[in-house]
Amino acid sequence: MKQELLVMLKELEEVGDVIFFNNDNVIKVDFNDFYGFTSNGEELMRPYTNEELVNKVISFLNNNCVSKSGDFYVNYHFNDFVVVVGFSSYDI
Repeated sequence: MKQELLVMLKELEEVGDVIFFNNDNVIKVDFNDFYGFTSNGEELMRPYTNEELVNKVISFLNNNCVSKSGDFYVNYHFNDFVVVVGFSSYDI
């Protein structure tokens, strides 16, 4: 299951839709949804290059995790690892 997720994340990383770090039992994933600011200071949201796969990853996490916790950054708990999900727009 972990390998299937890592394959999808690597594909999304190649097109710039995610940045992820795999540290054995913790995978940290940031979806790259923020592009920058306009000259007026308004946020520009970045459309995903592969939105279908982004949605597939999120569905995979929700449908296969044992449990999940968190409100802002969500922790998806699996039997032998945890996936921590955030979005680049959280960092602004």
